[in-house]
Amino acid sequence: MFRNETGRPARRGGALLTVGLMIAGLAQPSSAGSGAPARPGLPSIKNLSYDPEPKYGTIPARPDPEAVPKPNPGGAWNAYDLNVYETIWFPTRQAGDESGKDAPGGAIAHGVCPGIHGCPNHSLEFIKFWTKSMNSLVKPFGGVARAYPFENVGDAVRTGVLSTPSGKAFNLQATIPGAVHPERMVIVSGHYDQTDSGPASAWDSAEGHATVFRIAKLMTDYWRKTGTQPAVTVKFSAWAGEESGTNGSAAYVRDQILPFPTRKVLGYFNLDPCGGAYPAYYRGNPAYQVKMVMHLSNPNTSIVPGASASIEKFNKQARKVLGDVMNRLDDNLTDVPGSPEIFISDEEAEKKGVASQESMVVPALGGLSLFSSDYRNFEAIGTPIMNLFPDMFGPHRTSAHRGWHADGIATLHTPQDNLLTLNALTGIDQSGLTASQGWYKGLEFCAHMNAWFMLQKNMGGATKIANGPLAFYEVLHNGPAPLKAKKALTFDASGSRGWMGRRLVSDDDLQYSWNFGDGTSATGRVVKHSFPAERAYKVTLTVRGAGGTDTTSMFVNLGS
Repeated sequence: MFRNETGRPARRGGALLTVGLMIAGLAQPSSAGSGAPARPGLPSIKNLSYDPEPKYGTIPARPDPEAVPKPNPGGAWNAYDLNVYETIWFPTRQAGDESGKDAPGGAIAHGVCPGIHGCPNHSLEFIKFWTKSMNSLVKPFGGVARAYPFENVGDAVRTGVLSTPSGKAFNLQATIPGAVHPERMVIVSGHYDQTDSGPASAWDSAEGHATVFRIAKLMTDYWRKTGTQPAVTVKFSAWAGEESGTNGSAAYVRDQILPFPTRKVLGYFNLDPCGGAYPAYYRGNPAYQVKMVMHLSNPNTSIVPGASASIEKFNKQARKVLGDVMNRLDDNLTDVPGSPEIFISDEEAEKKGVASQESMVVPALGGLSLFSSDYRNFEAIGTPIMNLFPDMFGPHRTSAHRGWHADGIATLHTPQDNLLTLNALTGIDQSGLTASQGWYKGLEFCAHMNAWFMLQKNMGGATKIANGPLAFYEVLHNGPAPLKAKKALTFDASGSRGWMGRRLVSDDDLQYSWNFGDGTSATGRVVKHSFPAERAYKVTLTVRGAGGTDTTSMFVNLGS
């Protein structure tokens, strides 16, 4: 989460246009393949498993990486456990990392480096861990995790509170192609970089991208239990360069969305930071429960033609999803006096004659006035967005208890953004050495909210697995966009897959044929191609195998 600033122009299609205008003129392709399956009703939310309990319930008083040797000790990709692991193993994750062999940690205390630049840069080590771990979740569905390089401007002076290094950085993304509409997508992300003054960053940003892992686990388990796969392409992401001005997500939109006008992002779900609020009680005091803010796009301020209606529908659906999730989750905070019940929906409150807690999640159109995050780059292209964040730094500051607002502001982008601080802010044990139920159950609540929303049938959905191939590809390039004529682009069909009896066939059993729309063709899973002129080309991939044939097309826009 970075300090807000005036919106900047974005380059799209080779011309410099005001942020918010829409690429027009090219029609959407047909759904993937002939006879693509219809999208069924959604299996029950009960297929999402509520499992918030961390294995690292007690934080070592003098931690080192040996104290937390596994990122996933319970097998559930618990967001709290992963946060503990990351902040101690990879306390500094910034641009310009030149060594991928740094020792984990580095003279740290609970993920806090001794002074500015006191820890080695663990960005490359983190990227290796992230892609390997995400592949373990998405590969059973033919998914693939990869890193997308870009140049992060950073802050060359590096003297202020928000200073960051410049240099090569990588956006991370694990993609499961959609079986019905691979050209449509939903994206969930939390950034993984931090400022010089905030190493480790357990709140902003480790908990956000750690929760993305839990979301990926929930959703892949859901598809596995129900014998389904996503109908629309689902992308689990971690952006770099957020703290230097959302540079990573801006580069992704510029390089991987805008040059391909038949791609459509149905919804963008941001986690920055998400947890550390409801259902927690401020410092464990049952007199002060902290609210959560649900940031949604404001349909009345969108300047993208036709976006207002989809944003309004999305925003209305967000409240329905909140009720569904609270109906599903039943729990108590047993580390708070009185063991108060949490996750009480309007429906449950009416039945039980108690107060609802849906009002603890406060809608906010347009987001924060003081801070911003990666959602702004998706809002600018008309994508509906949701970002849950703690009501500790606005915009809904009340007079009920000013203390948590001061604590929230004083924590971000400082060495106080660590495991001890967040456990103390949200729990009874003010040493911070005990895992706070308010925090780790809040992380699980965030994961369920985002997972269930992303699974809605107008979002990622779920469609029954059927025998046959699925054609899917991405265009990889060294950027930045706009794409140039006579410059080689990589056409990568690694996301294509084939099912036989609900088992994935080997990639070697599939055949790949390309038509580049310029009179040329090629074969192979990964091919390079350059175009003769700067215009739009319809590129078609045909995949044969697994007892069938599937075809997908999208436009590739070169130049202005």
